[in-house]
Amino acid sequence: KDLQALRFIPRLIDLNVASFKIEGRMKSTYYLATVVKCYREIIDLYQKQGYLTEENYMYFEKEIRKAENRLTSVGFYKGLPSIEEQLYDNRSEHPTKEYVGVVLSYDEESKIAVIEQRNYFEKGNTLEFFGPNLDNTLMVCPEFYDYNTKEELNIARHPLQKLTMKVDFPVKKDDMVRLVKNDE
Repeated sequence: KDLQALRFIPRLIDLNVASFKIEGRMKSTYYLATVVKCYREIIDLYQKQGYLTEENYMYFEKEIRKAENRLTSVGFYKGLPSIEEQLYDNRSEHPTKEYVGVVLSYDEESKIAVIEQRNYFEKGNTLEFFGPNLDNTLMVCPEFYDYNTKEELNIARHPLQKLTMKVDFPVKKDDMVRLVKNDE
């Protein structure tokens, strides 16, 4: 299973660990952006307030679950890993398909974003934008258009298709867009 050590960050900081390695080989940009953002924020939060609450941990664990495509464990942080900490086949790997796009550009005057689509979404879905300098921000997907033909679309179903849509808050190139599922 993938190592997920969020709950051990405070102890590692207290032990003067100076850096953390995020495993990135064979991982998507979306996965890496999500995990790096969570680890950065939890480190900063711990250094600012000197403690973390259960609510803090639950928030960041939920964020990481949005991007993981296989189960996680704490590995050796609680002693020798058991058989339950291992994956011996890939049947438990299930991409979430929540990652639906990446911002290519944004015009602050018109508030129009150009988004490169990654997974299926449709008008009326709740979308969550996030990035290194953007807190998770929700919006209901408005009408959107094919970038090239200017045709209005109701469904984005062609990965790498460029779309335009109005986004009422500033976003930056490489900010990411994910689909909010009904149970969140």
